Amino acid sequence: MKEPPRKTNVGPSKKQSQQRTDRPASSPIFNRLAVIGMGLIGSSIARAARAQGAVRSIAATARSAATRRRVAELGLADQVVESNAAAVEGADLVIVCIPVGACGAVAAEIGSHLAPGAIVSDAGSVKAAVVRDMSPHLPATAHFLPAHPVAGTEHSGPDAGFAELFVNRWCIITPPPGADPAAVERLKAFWGLLGANVETMSAEHHDLVLGITSHLPHLIAYTIVGTASELTELMHSRLGHLASGAFRDFTRIAASDPTMWRDIFLANRDAVLEMLGTFVEDLATLTRAMRSADGETLLHHFTKVRAIRKYIAHADKQLALPRVDADEIKDHWTSQYGPLLAITSHLPHLIAYTIVGTADELSKVTRSEVLQFSAGGFRDFTRIAVSSPTYWRDVLLNNKTSVFEVLGRFNEDLAQLTRAIRRKDGEALFNFFSRARAIRRSIVEINYRAPRLPRELPPEPLRRPYATED
Repeated sequence: MKEPPRKTNVGPSKKQSQQRTDRPASSPIFNRLAVIGMGLIGSSIARAARAQGAVRSIAATARSAATRRRVAELGLADQVVESNAAAVEGADLVIVCIPVGACGAVAAEIGSHLAPGAIVSDAGSVKAAVVRDMSPHLPATAHFLPAHPVAGTEHSGPDAGFAELFVNRWCIITPPPGADPAAVERLKAFWGLLGANVETMSAEHHDLVLGITSHLPHLIAYTIVGTASELTELMHSRLGHLASGAFRDFTRIAASDPTMWRDIFLANRDAVLEMLGTFVEDLATLTRAMRSADGETLLHHFTKVRAIRKYIAHADKQLALPRVDADEIKDHWTSQYGPLLAITSHLPHLIAYTIVGTADELSKVTRSEVLQFSAGGFRDFTRIAVSSPTYWRDVLLNNKTSVFEVLGRFNEDLAQLTRAIRRKDGEALFNFFSRARAIRRSIVEINYRAPRLPRELPPEPLRRPYATED
């Protein structure tokens, strides 16, 4: 893979980051921080900035009155105001934490109210579109420095935030050409104080890297969970009870905010569609191997992909996995549970192996970047793909009829979403994502009252517990 230009890297070590969560800074980096949008990211920034003494005061605003009231109740800001313009008055750091599709309108609203020398940044997962939409509305006296903290959870709202969210996570800053070096260093110091490791790169390269490590995994997760929602009523009623760890990882990804991800896919559609093309080719290769019972090809691909997870998780020990007889697997897969397990376990593993392998084949993004900037969605895929290559070769070959049936529906849904991205059909994306998100909620609900799996079900591969990741 071709290496990109060298990037700058600042940020605390793990030990330093842990220490920084325990004591505030001796001298604030900024006088007044304005946070526009107080969801998971915005409220976490406010909490972390206050905990570390990174700013002297915080002003916050949100679109809904209910959110503003909750922010005030939680004491997340010194001042909670109704308008974006009021929030930025007198602020020397403004961070816009809203869906990327709304950033342009907000920039137009705040542009004339910015203090001279103020730094304006954001927290969106797409950078080129944010630069395009916000830049025309910001005055030359302000420093526009887009940024992306690669951190998060599937939860949203001001109650979901926490001060440690950015500790040992990456924050990518994408300064436009001609950006003031002193302003860039100041913003780096701010994020470093919040516990993040900081890198800089171009907006365009950022979108390529995040296209494979975040955006494509979310698109695939939404697709497969949406496909599961189309099952017959009998299978759907058992979906939550029989969902494997792999499927639950997919539903965690698909629980993310539909509005935010609709805007991300529309804003970064060129990079996503490019990555999607490579992914579809790789999935076709594995599908052909299954049809022709080519176990060697499957084993080779799964083994190669498994190594990527080991790099990401820094795992130095082999997994302890059960030995399963092929005839026993076949008996299980041809039982009444075959089709259901195809969607809740076998297809998710096939997709995970495919997408992680795709990431390792890209020429425009280096392996080191894939490993370094892996977002939560991609890490969930690598958790799935760490399973035994031999085990999953045998599983897929012995349940291929059911897997092919579900894979056909998956491909139809993926094609539908691809067309929606090409046509910029935000409504279709939002509706599909909302339906997938509801599946996650139903599974979480079932977890509280569901009985244990029936004993006659085949065992899932043992999954080594790893530290919680974003």
